[in-house]
Amino acid sequence: INYAIDAEAIRTTILGGRADLFGQMLHPWNYSGYNPKKKWYGYDQAKAKALLKEAGYEKGFKMELVATNGRYPGDKATCEAIAGMVKKVGVNATCNSQRFPLFKKLHRAYKAGKKKGAAAYYMGFGNGGGDSSGVLRGTSSCKGAWSGMCFKELDALIDKANATVDEKKQQMAFEAVTDKMKELATHKIVVKIHDVLGHRANLKWVPRHDETLLPWEIEVLGMN
Repeated sequence: INYAIDAEAIRTTILGGRADLFGQMLHPWNYSGYNPKKKWYGYDQAKAKALLKEAGYEKGFKMELVATNGRYPGDKATCEAIAGMVKKVGVNATCNSQRFPLFKKLHRAYKAGKKKGAAAYYMGFGNGGGDSSGVLRGTSSCKGAWSGMCFKELDALIDKANATVDEKKQQMAFEAVTDKMKELATHKIVVKIHDVLGHRANLKWVPRHDETLLPWEIEVLGMN
């Protein structure tokens, strides 16, 4: 399914270019693991069809794509676009875009096995605190609150990276986690969305990556 989703089309149309293609679930401000050279799966419809056939799904399958509505820029439109893209390779996906409380309820129901059937989730992986293991455990581990999967080997790699003291070795260990995630195709990393902000010319202010607005960090210029 990774190959069926045209992330570049989503980036340039729905998001108006205000996003970057991204190759990992660690941000530049995470304390360890980010590597700007990492790349994720691109767009290749023919390859998507071939891999589905190889996996025994030549005729496709039904899937619900659950997304938020109004939480992230273009979330509903992106959900609908992805559902349309995967249909072209035979996956009968329906987009279910809901406000966050219901999105959370649906996610929890699928995770607990109370709601049956194949499902995928379109959600953010931001991590304002900079904790590398936190975002990986939360989104990708067996017990992660926002994870929809369980791979013991991936959990072991995350734990190993988190417990590594040497900075260079820890960087390599977290990169190994990203490599394993790509090997397992745990996610389709669509884009890293830009924060779009505006303020008056007489304000001196540098936005924070954790999206927190602290008034004492804002300086008004030209006042006595």
